[in-house]
Amino acid sequence: MHRLQHSLLRRQPQRKNPGRPSCIDQTRAEKAASKRAAKGKADDLTKITGIGPKTAELLLAEGVAHFADIAAWNKEDVTGFAGRLGRLGARIEADDWVGQARKLAEGAHG
Repeated sequence: MHRLQHSLLRRQPQRKNPGRPSCIDQTRAEKAASKRAAKGKADDLTKITGIGPKTAELLLAEGVAHFADIAAWNKEDVTGFAGRLGRLGARIEADDWVGQARKLAEGAHG
């Protein structure tokens, strides 16, 4: 066997995001958020108490662009995003982003 073939056989597949554990590469909510973000203009996430311009940018970078994206978060999603947002992550539950997002999503589409 040639050296090149041998090295290719040993090579591991690259993960989508090597900075995060593979178990949270993309949650159900993140996949839905990515699809919705591609379909239209983002909502003004700063309307949610606790989300300022910088946090909104971080969320957009994670594929969260609409109130419905946050409204769809379950406990696992909240924990995952809280971890990725660092010290700002505690605001998710403290300010009830999911509840606020549900009301805003209903108003935007209802």
